[in-house]
Amino acid sequence: MELSPLAKERLARIGEPSQEEKDELRHAQELSSLLSPYFTGKLSAESLWTKLKEYKDEGKEFVIREAQLNLAGAISLGSNELDFNRCREGILAVETLKDDSKYSILEANLNSIQSLYKQYNQEREQAFDAIRSNIERQLEAVAQQVTQKTGGQVDVKSSAELNVTSSPQWREFISKHENEYQTRFQSYLVKLRDNL
Repeated sequence: MELSPLAKERLARIGEPSQEEKDELRHAQELSSLLSPYFTGKLSAESLWTKLKEYKDEGKEFVIREAQLNLAGAISLGSNELDFNRCREGILAVETLKDDSKYSILEANLNSIQSLYKQYNQEREQAFDAIRSNIERQLEAVAQQVTQKTGGQVDVKSSAELNVTSSPQWREFISKHENEYQTRFQSYLVKLRDNL
């Protein structure tokens, strides 16, 4: 594909990247290719540690922090437990490579995030169950009338499950719940990153 004259002009103005920029790009690509198998479970925390130890031995300790920042960046409030634990193990394993290790501080930060996850999911499940229970009661009353008039059966449980996510109560709860927990979650992540 041929570049337009405008694109060629913009590229000419940008110029060649400096050696430092080239090195940063190369290290970012190396780190990405190293972390990719870790995130997919094809590389263990011990193997990640071993590979990053090679960077430390070469005097490239900055790669260790970058790896941890990438692992921390992969943590989200919607992460499942397996993904969170993988990030946690990686962050803590890599921390042992540092001369000024803050292992116990990072562990406390990660424990706080994990507690927040549990509280977030627990409150979400409780609200879902409460709204579903209320909808089931309403549907049972309607189902009784339908059964009396038509003699047919109504599957109250599945109907209630479907109606929860579209109910105004659920949408209102989710909006408040997400905002509150995202704010708290982001503050926990900032603390974690500050200690890396």
